[in-house]
Amino acid sequence: MSPATSQVGLTQALGTMIFALATDEMTLFVFGTEADALGYCEGIDVEDDGWRFWDSAGKALRPEFTTPNKHSWFGSCSGIYRLVSSDQPSLSDAISTIHNIDRNEFFPSISAVKDYISNSSQASQHGA
Repeated sequence: MSPATSQVGLTQALGTMIFALATDEMTLFVFGTEADALGYCEGIDVEDDGWRFWDSAGKALRPEFTTPNKHSWFGSCSGIYRLVSSDQPSLSDAISTIHNIDRNEFFPSISAVKDYISNSSQASQHGA
């Protein structure tokens, strides 16, 4: 199997994968599904710009709250959000600012993510 064919298979297998950057430590998290990302990244932190998101191709996503966070004297309650397309920088543009990658089942290192994103964008440019 050629590297390009291998990349296409990986892209199809990881089609719903979400990259999320915890901005406090500049650590990249990789989630197998959007639901996993939404479950882990609390709305309170998302609203405070604690997280940045990208889809499996490295295209920027932004949170869109369908139920707002609630703040009161007694504490805060996370709202509900979904991820929608954004015109923010792509993961390939932002990756040089990332310091760490959280342990995950997909990528052993930031370099592996860089390679994946680079190959993914090349494959989409060539119609693969």
